[in-house]
This record gives sequence, structure tokens and C-alpha cells, in this order.
Amino acid sequence: MTPQAARPADPALLHFAMLADRLTDAAIREDMVQTLISTADLDRMARSLGPDQREAAIHARKLVAQAIEVLENALARGMATARRDPRQAAYVTAGAA
Repeated sequence: MTPQAARPADPALLHFAMLADRLTDAAIREDMVQTLISTADLDRMARSLGPDQREAAIHARKLVAQAIEVLENALARGMATARRDPRQAAYVTAGAA
């Protein structure tokens, strides 16, 4: 009995795993810039996956949705913090005008 050769990993799935890990790490650290970059990369990749990689595309879209939720929560917390600080509130008000 001869050992079977390991099947090479799908490059798209490896790239997906790296992007997902980078996105998860950025979301945990609440690094908004890296989260935005990773979300855009992952979304772009999900859109380019073929029909044979449907499960990966679905998983990527779920991760993108979670990342958007993390960004929205971080933005809401940042705005709430800015409202409590009079100096920051002035910047927020000036930026909205």
C-alpha cells in the first residue's frame, strides 16, 4: 500500500483564510482602518469566487456582514464618546455642517 499524495490546497481558499484571519484580528483590535481594508479585500474576493466555491463565498459574505456590524458599533461608540467631550463635540458638530 502506497501513501497517497496530499492534494494541493486551493489557492483561493488559502487566500480566503488569510483575509478572514486578518479581518478577524482587526475587528478584535477595533482597528477601523484595517477592518475596512480587510472587509473590502474579502468582499472583492467573495465576488470573484466561482460557482464551485459557493460555500466559501457564503462564508465570506457572512464575515463581511459581521465586520460591517463591528464597524458600525465602533463608530457609534466613538460618536457617543465625542458627544460627552465638549471639545470633541465641537469637532463633530463642525464636521456635520
